[in-house]
Amino acid sequence: MTGFRWEIIEEYGPLFMDGALMTIKCTIICVILGTLWGLTLGLGRMAKAEHGVWKYVLRYLVQFPVRFYVSAFRGTPLFVQIMVVHFALVPLFINPRDGLLVTSGMMSADFARELRSNYGAFLSCIVAITLNAGAYVSEIFRAGIQSIDKGQMEASRALGMPWWKTMRQVILPQAFRRILPPLGNNAIAIVKDSLAGVGHRSGGSGLRRAHRFRRLRHLLGTLPDHLPGLLGYYFPAGAAG
Repeated sequence: MTGFRWEIIEEYGPLFMDGALMTIKCTIICVILGTLWGLTLGLGRMAKAEHGVWKYVLRYLVQFPVRFYVSAFRGTPLFVQIMVVHFALVPLFINPRDGLLVTSGMMSADFARELRSNYGAFLSCIVAITLNAGAYVSEIFRAGIQSIDKGQMEASRALGMPWWKTMRQVILPQAFRRILPPLGNNAIAIVKDSLAGVGHRSGGSGLRRAHRFRRLRHLLGTLPDHLPGLLGYYFPAGAAG
C-alpha cells in the first residue's frame, strides 16, 4: 500500500505482541478464576436449609451478603473497581511494611516487594476482573440451575440425597450444558475487560500519576452517582428472594 509506513510496525511490533500475549494470559486466568468464583457465589445464593438454625445462618450470613456483592459489582464501573483493588485491596494484603500477608508471616517482605514491583498491576488486573466476572457468572449459574425442573430436586431429596449431593450429581451436570453459551459470551466480555487492566499494566506511569494526584479519591467520589441504581436493583431483588 502506497504511503503505509511499515517501519512503524517493525519498530513497535514486539510491544504489540507483548500486549497481545499479556491479554491472552489475563483472559485465560480470569475466565478460569471468574467461573469458579461465580459458581461458588451462585451456589451460595441458592443454598437452603429446610429447618433449624442453619436456615437463618444461610439466609443472613450467605444469601444476603452474596446478593449485595453481586449487586455492587454489577452496579459500579469496572474501572473504579480496578483502581480500588490496585490502590486499596492489594496493598492491604501485599505490602512489604504492613501488609496482612506479611505481618501474618505467610509472605516475606522481600517477596512482597518483588511481587508488587514486577507484577503489582497485573495482579490487580486479575483480582479486579475475577471479582467482577464472578458477579455476572453467578447469575448465569443461578439461571441455569433454576431452569432445571424442580421435580428432579424433589425426587432426589425424596431418595434421601442431601442438597449439596443433589446439586453436584443431578442438577449441575444438566445446568452446565445450558449455560455454556452465556459463559462463552462472558469470556468474550472478559477479553474486552482485560484490555482495561492490561492497559494499566503497560502504562505503569499512569498508575503512578493516578497515585500522585489522588485520582482514586475522585473515582470514589463518583460512586454516589451509581447508588440509586444499585439500591434500586438490590432491594427489589431482595424482596423477590
